[in-house]
Amino acid sequence: MKLPKIVSFDAFNTIFTPRKPVLQIYAEVAQRHGLKVPQEHLEERFPIVFKQMQEQYPNYGGHSKMNYVNWWATLISNTYAPHDTPKAFVEEVVDTFSTDDAYGAYADVRQALDQLHRSGEVVMVISSNGDPRVVQVLKALDLLQYFQKVYLSYDLGVSKPSIDFFNHVIDDLRGPFTPREEMLKNAWHVGDELTIDLNASVNAGWNGILVDRDGAFRNLADKQGNVTEQEAPVAPTDPEVIKLDDKRTVISDFSVLGNALGL
Repeated sequence: MKLPKIVSFDAFNTIFTPRKPVLQIYAEVAQRHGLKVPQEHLEERFPIVFKQMQEQYPNYGGHSKMNYVNWWATLISNTYAPHDTPKAFVEEVVDTFSTDDAYGAYADVRQALDQLHRSGEVVMVISSNGDPRVVQVLKALDLLQYFQKVYLSYDLGVSKPSIDFFNHVIDDLRGPFTPREEMLKNAWHVGDELTIDLNASVNAGWNGILVDRDGAFRNLADKQGNVTEQEAPVAPTDPEVIKLDDKRTVISDFSVLGNALGL
């Protein structure tokens, strides 16, 4: 029996992306609540607090005593500290980032997903270092119906680039009767990050596709092994599919995804 192609997608900056810089959205919500904090304060504090939260409560609080809503509420309050943060403000920020007010789908995504769906050969899933708001955003963007399952680091208790993350996904999809190695021959992971998407998926035995919308990695053709981020960017011209090796592919955007998958 012919096995279907398994195509796993990263979500953030692969399927959808913030409509505005994240901290600009924070500031706009804060203004509606009369909260005046210098943008420089947010830009300095946010990365520090985010790192602290991920170290103390990994995976947005999944598998810990803190759920994702409280995780983000704590991050927001600690980012604005020592300024007081009204409860209504914090709740609105958390809620905003579960909607299409904060996120938009890339223009080339829907047509590509339609093509894969119509082929009848592809099982599509989401594999994201994220929390349940990923599902809410996909639903708000009317994209959730394309995906058979959504795998989140919040639920799994492990995140990309861990091999365990990718093993969980393929083992859940293959069921008890198909060997993992057989499924992996027809399994692709598509994402925008070199380390946690392309290289990590290939290290776990998958085929990896890097979505390189900015053209940063077009010059990596013929590179062997794990490519690095120290390569000089080259701006893309026409949509392209670049094979780095038998397992790694770079595409300029979703318009050529079907070609990269052999459809």
